[in-house]
Amino acid sequence: MLTRHSTVGEFINSTLTSMSKRELELWPQLEESREHDVVHDFRVEIRRLRSVLGSCSTLVDPEWLIHYRQRLKWVDGMISPLRNVQVLLNRFHKYPTPLLENNSGVEATLEMTLREREAQFQLDMQRREFLDWVECLQIENLQNIPTITPNGEVYDFLKAFNKEQWKSLSKSARNSNSDRLHKVRIKAKKVRYLAEVSIPVLGPKIEKQEQDSSQIQQLLGELQDSRMMIDLVKRGEIFEFEKMQSTRIVREWKVLAKEIFE
Repeated sequence: MLTRHSTVGEFINSTLTSMSKRELELWPQLEESREHDVVHDFRVEIRRLRSVLGSCSTLVDPEWLIHYRQRLKWVDGMISPLRNVQVLLNRFHKYPTPLLENNSGVEATLEMTLREREAQFQLDMQRREFLDWVECLQIENLQNIPTITPNGEVYDFLKAFNKEQWKSLSKSARNSNSDRLHKVRIKAKKVRYLAEVSIPVLGPKIEKQEQDSSQIQQLLGELQDSRMMIDLVKRGEIFEFEKMQSTRIVREWKVLAKEIFE
């Protein structure tokens, strides 16, 4: 159990073991089906791990880190094409009924793309690289991760890392226009994921940072989904509908950013 006095080694090993355990729990479900929630959760865990390792990179042996993050990036690249089309299909099904009825061709295209990407992901899961990754997740392979100053307390490191990430997000949020909000969303994810794993060490004072960044991520995630659909359809009723949605979300973002950063 992590505390204020946990060491660097304890923090890194405990955090990675916990995240990897969650991925291993999802793996059998991913093998059996490509249910949207399972694919979503698996990709979130991959990206959370990538983000935390990036934020804490100075605490981990560089050679080990490069190899591990390359694997994470590879797996993310395998699952993201499938997850992206799931996101678009879910969004389509939430449209008003008239929009659904008038755009059955878009639904058919998304359904066909989904089947193709499910088939490709099924093949990817049998690749040696993917199976090596699953083996890498085994807890016994994560018990002695090489860290820098493994016996030093991690508290001051995490405090500094969280401060740095929040400062970067705040600067990006204040200086962003609507075209740069994707970068703000990415920074918000980094802040959120780092804050989440830091709470056991830093305590409740970091919780608001996690909550604020979560709100930003959720709102700008919706904007990203809307823009993905715009890029897909390019014109027509859905295009116009999503343009209005994007405009609404940008307005809401300005209100939220003012509440959080001013």
